[in-house]
Amino acid sequence: MVWVEVVAVGLVTVPRILCEKLGDDGVDALVEFLNSAQVVQRSALDLFAERLELRLDALSREFDGKLDAKLDGLRNFVLVVVSVGVAFLSLVVVFVRWLGK
Repeated sequence: MVWVEVVAVGLVTVPRILCEKLGDDGVDALVEFLNSAQVVQRSALDLFAERLELRLDALSREFDGKLDAKLDGLRNFVLVVVSVGVAFLSLVVVFVRWLGK
């Protein structure tokens, strides 16, 4: 007699030799054990996936924060360079006007 029972994600076929050695109660216990092992495995994978997702979210927020800080620094640098350029051009205009007098 071969037992086939649905477990969490698929079918388990217990070979005839095991059925003979284990008997009906032993086969039932084996299938129940495999079911519970799959549930534990799924729980562990779910926990791992959840922790990975949380870590990736944290890294993403950290990266976004660093990127924002770098962009703010670049923006400030550009503002300083443009301000210095405008001031320099203003001095050049004043100097050219002074020379023209």
